[in-house]
Amino acid sequence: MNSSNNSGLTEEQKKQHNKNETMTIVATGNSRDSFSAPMMVTVIKGDTPTSHSAFSVIDMLRAIPGITLSGSGRTNGQEISMRGYDSKGVLTLVDGIRQGIETVHTSSIFLDPSMIKQAEIVRGSSALLYGGSALGGVVSYQTVDAVDLLLPDQNVGYRVFGLGATGNHSLGMGGSVFGKTANLDGLITFSTRDIGNINQGKHFSASNNESINNVMTKGTWAIDDNQSLSANLRYYNNRSREPENPQQSEITAKNKMTKRSTLQRDAQLSYRLNPQDLAWLDATTALYYSDLNIHDLVLKEGEKGEKGYEQITRGVKLENRSRFFTHSPASHLLTYGTEAYQQKQKTCCLIVK
Repeated sequence: MNSSNNSGLTEEQKKQHNKNETMTIVATGNSRDSFSAPMMVTVIKGDTPTSHSAFSVIDMLRAIPGITLSGSGRTNGQEISMRGYDSKGVLTLVDGIRQGIETVHTSSIFLDPSMIKQAEIVRGSSALLYGGSALGGVVSYQTVDAVDLLLPDQNVGYRVFGLGATGNHSLGMGGSVFGKTANLDGLITFSTRDIGNINQGKHFSASNNESINNVMTKGTWAIDDNQSLSANLRYYNNRSREPENPQQSEITAKNKMTKRSTLQRDAQLSYRLNPQDLAWLDATTALYYSDLNIHDLVLKEGEKGEKGYEQITRGVKLENRSRFFTHSPASHLLTYGTEAYQQKQKTCCLIVK
């Protein structure tokens, strides 16, 4: 269910608006039409029925050929495999920020599907662009902007939605407020969903209880015609009761229930300089930070305490695109830059018997 105060367009105008949309990809290093990319690329739009029915951003990829998803249906423990590489060889990005944590069973991509504009899947090695972590491919998620939700000739809008599913006994809701002026645009969006036991056939349900909350705010300031400044903040919180190894469906003596808290906070600041009279200068500088915490409350008999993981990612990315012979058959686009990032992960464990 969606509600918006910018739905005053006629059906003919809406059809024309959708017809004029171009499916553009950025995970290949340059913005281009998906049909002109010199590699195997699949683009999933966030406003399709399949995306609306996905209970996680990884679940959005379920029908993509060449991708294998592991897990039992719980949010924690979902992993992507591609071209023979597990999650260590498949790079996942959200608005350019590297995602994922190297744990034994609890890694995933922690973001609600309602906040996704599109997901891009690049099959095959992209190590030249992204390093050794992309030997199998790249999955790049782009979150929505205000201009993605506003219809033509509209400056302010909102949306409200609800969701539910019987397969995992889930209920949720969310909403967004967005708008733009002559030189500013921004949005605030949130979602919340509760996920219960997961039906897995033959009258078996995997025990599960998740309460997930997401908040995102982002905006862009067009300083002048040549430069802009963008900021993005995201918050994710999942409090669940599930097996210690959420990839296994059944609860056993070695895989008992635990209370798990998953918390992620991301921040990004980008500056773009693109003078209209300098074809060789289209530079972007991005600073990003990500803090991911996964903590378990041990519920084993005779033991109590906490154990978990924390991963902090800091990075900076510099890119420039230079165009040569723009108005001739020999036109070229040269993209070059560098990225430096640091990931620190530590394991904490406090067990009292």
